[in-house]
Amino acid sequence: MSAWQQRVFDEVARRASEQSRAAEPKLLHLLDSGDFRSHLSKCCPSLVNLPSEELMERLSKQLEVAEVCSGFPAMHDPSQTGDSAGMSISFGLTGSFFLNDWEAVLLHSANPHSVWHKIEATYVAYSVDSTLQEVLVKKWFGGCSGVPLPQQRYSLNECYGTADQNFVMRFTAASGISEMVSLSIWTAIHQTGASDLESPAGTRVVPCPSRLPLVTQVHVADGECHIHVRKNNTEAFLMQDRAETIQYELKPFRMPAAPATLIEAGERPVYSMVNLNMIDAGSPLYGDVSAVFSNKHILNSTLLSSVDSGFFQQYCINGKTFPRLSYNCSAETAFEGLGTFLHNRHLFVNNMEFWKSGGTVQSAFQRGQLPWGSSPVPGHLFLNYLEATHLSKLHYPEAIRFLIGTFPVLFGTELGANLQIWAKSRGWVLVWALGLNDKALLRPTRDFDFSPLLQDVDFKVNGRMVDPIVLGHTTATVGPPVQLDVVNDFEKLWAEVGAVRGQTKQLTNQTVANKWQQAMLHFPQLLLRPLLGEDCTKQLRHAECVGVTLDGGTSYAPVSNSRQVGTTLLSSAQNFTEANDLGLVYAQAAQAAQAAQVPSRQGWEVALAVYVEMGSMRKVATTPVATPVATPATAAPNPPRGVSAPSATPSECSTVVRHGQFNTTACDEATDDSDPDVSSWHGRGQQQSLQDVLAFLDQKEREVSMIFSKTRNQLLQAMPMPPSTDGSGSAVTARSDEATVRWREFGEPFYRAISLQRQREKENQTLREMVALKKLELEKLLTALRAGSQTVKAVEHVGPSSETEGSPLAGSL
Repeated sequence: MSAWQQRVFDEVARRASEQSRAAEPKLLHLLDSGDFRSHLSKCCPSLVNLPSEELMERLSKQLEVAEVCSGFPAMHDPSQTGDSAGMSISFGLTGSFFLNDWEAVLLHSANPHSVWHKIEATYVAYSVDSTLQEVLVKKWFGGCSGVPLPQQRYSLNECYGTADQNFVMRFTAASGISEMVSLSIWTAIHQTGASDLESPAGTRVVPCPSRLPLVTQVHVADGECHIHVRKNNTEAFLMQDRAETIQYELKPFRMPAAPATLIEAGERPVYSMVNLNMIDAGSPLYGDVSAVFSNKHILNSTLLSSVDSGFFQQYCINGKTFPRLSYNCSAETAFEGLGTFLHNRHLFVNNMEFWKSGGTVQSAFQRGQLPWGSSPVPGHLFLNYLEATHLSKLHYPEAIRFLIGTFPVLFGTELGANLQIWAKSRGWVLVWALGLNDKALLRPTRDFDFSPLLQDVDFKVNGRMVDPIVLGHTTATVGPPVQLDVVNDFEKLWAEVGAVRGQTKQLTNQTVANKWQQAMLHFPQLLLRPLLGEDCTKQLRHAECVGVTLDGGTSYAPVSNSRQVGTTLLSSAQNFTEANDLGLVYAQAAQAAQAAQVPSRQGWEVALAVYVEMGSMRKVATTPVATPVATPATAAPNPPRGVSAPSATPSECSTVVRHGQFNTTACDEATDDSDPDVSSWHGRGQQQSLQDVLAFLDQKEREVSMIFSKTRNQLLQAMPMPPSTDGSGSAVTARSDEATVRWREFGEPFYRAISLQRQREKENQTLREMVALKKLELEKLLTALRAGSQTVKAVEHVGPSSETEGSPLAGSL
C-alpha cells in the first residue's frame, strides 16, 4: 500500500476496533428482537432457541470463511463502456495484477480523456397516428443528421417484449396533452424453464404485467428528432471519484475523475462483495466472471463498508431514488462507519438498520441452512452485501483463491476456453456456476446488470461444479483422484454445449438448464458448495479451501510439512516484488527447507533451486525489462494425486483445497509434523546440481541484459526526434524524458523500463554484485563437496512449521 492508503487503513482499523466492541450490545439486542426470532422460526428452526451470543459468534465465524468476490464482464472495452468493472478475461491473461476501474481505462484505452467524458445518447423521433392508434418511432445513428435506421410501429396500449427479451414496454397517449406519448417499461421475468424461444424475431406482442412499471417516460411526439442521453460518463466517474474520496478518504486526483498516471490510479481500490449469501456465481450483478480473493492475502489491506458505496453515493448523498428497494440512509455515515475483517460487528448493526428487509444478517443465517439452496435468495437482496475495498495491489497468483465462470454464458465458448487458460496459467481452481440463469437469451454481459433487483423472483443460486480439466493444472484435490474418463467426459460435454450454441441462433436459459442438469447427474463428484463457518478448520491453517463436496463420502488429510513448505517457497517466488534482498531470499529458502526436515545436502539443493527461481525473478523485476509478452507464473509442481483416505466427517474433510497435496493419512489423525516425502518434492520438479545453479545464474544474467538493451533501443527509435540536437547525446536524453510523459502510447512495460532504469540503477548494481558474491560462495561450496573435505552444515533449526507462521514465508498459501 502507498503511504496514503496505509494511513487510511490504520485510521479505520483503530476506530473500527472501538466501534466493533461498542456495537456488541446493540447487535445482541437485534439478534434477540421479536422480528429476528420470528424470521429464524420460519427459515431456521434449529437456530431459533440459540442465545444471541452464540448467533453472534456464528456470524463472525461465517465472515472469516466467506468468499470475497469481485465480479466483472467476460469481455470489456473501456473505450466503449465506462461504467463497468475494470477487469476482463483478456486483461487477466495479459496482466500481472487485478485492475481497478481507473487502471483499466489508462492501460487499455487509446484516449482515456474521451472515456472520462463520453456521452452515450439515442436520437429518436416519436409521432402518434390517432386514426390507426399507433406510434411511429424513427431513430438515427450518429446524431439527428446521421444514418437513419428502420422505422418501427407500435400499437397504443399493447405490450411488447424487447428484442433481447429482458424488458416489456408499452406506449400510451399522454392524457390531456397533445403531441405527447408515454412509454412504460417493465423488467421481464425469465426463470429457468420459462422460455422455449430459440430464435425470436425482434419485438413481439406479449401479455402486459399486472405489477407497476419500473419506469414511465413522457416524450414529445412531434415527429422531430430529439436527443435522449442514456449515459453520461463525466457524471458517472465524478460520482465514483467522490465516493472514493469522501466515503473512503482516498487520495484525490490532480484533475477530478481523470487520473493522468498509473501512480494516481493506483491510489484507488478494487471493489468486491462479501458473499455471505453464498451465491453460486459469486458477484453476478457485475459480470459473468468472479474472482474470489485469498482471505489471508487481503486480511490487512481491505476495508469493509456496511453498504455498497456506489449505491450510498448515488441514492443517499445525491438523493436519487432506486425503485422497489426499501432503505434508510440515516443508518450509514460516510467513512465514519467503515470496518475491517478483524473489527466489524458495528457493520452488521448498520447493515440491518440500513436495509429495511433485514439486511445480510438475516439472509446469511437463512442461506447457511443445509442443503445449500434450500432457502433461495429474493432478487431484492442481491445488493444487501458488505462491500470490500482492496487498497493494496492484488498481484497474481497469490491474491486470488479461485475463479468462477457462469455456465449459461461461457461454458463451451471461446471466452470460456480463455478463462480456462487463464486459470491454468496461474494454478487456480476454476468453478462453473449455474447462477441466476434469468435471461431468456444468453450473451456475455458488457456492463453491470441490476435487473435481478427489480424482479419479484427467488433465485436458488446453488449450482457449482469444479472444472476437472483445469484441476489437473493445480495442486488442489477433490476427493479421490479425478480419473481420466471424467476429464474426457467433461470435454465431451464442453463440445456438446458448444455445438448447440453453434446450431441455434440464440441459446435459451431452458436449454442451458437441461445441460446443467445432465452435468450434475454425470459428475456428482465435481459438485461442491461454499464454506460454512465450521468447515475445514484444519485445512484452513495451511491452505486455501475452495469449497465442500456434496457427496461427503471421502476424507482428506493435511499437506505434509515438506510439500507445504515447498508450495510456500514457490508462492513466495511469485511475489518477487516483496523480495527486496536476494541474500534474505536465500536465507529464507534454506531456513524453510531445514524446517521441513530435509536432509542437509538435499536441503541445500532445495534451497538453492528455490533461490535461483526467486533470485532470477527479482532480477527481472528490478532490472528494467520492457517486453510486452506476459511471463507465465511459476507454479508449484503438480505430482500425482494421492489415494483417498478412509471416511471422516464431510464438514471437516470433504474439501477442495488449493496448494494442497494430500497423503493417505486420515484427516483426524494428521499432525503438523508428518514425515516429509522428500523424494516427491523439489522446487523445480527435479534435483539440481550446483553446477546447474551456476549455469542458470549466468544464463539469466545474460538474458536480462539482452532483453533490456534490445527493448530500450526499440523504444528510443520509436520516439520522435526532437527538433534540434547539439550532437552530444541530448537527443537520446530528450527521448527518454518524453517517454516518461507519453507512456500511454507505448504501454506500461516501456514506461516501467525507463522509470526503473533511472530510479534503480544503484540497486541493480548491488544486486549484480550480490549475485556474483553468491556465485563465488557456491563455487567454493561445490569445490568443498567434491573434495569431501567438509560437511555441508545446515542452517540453525527453527522448529516445526507451526513456529514459522510469523515469518515472511508464512501465510502465502
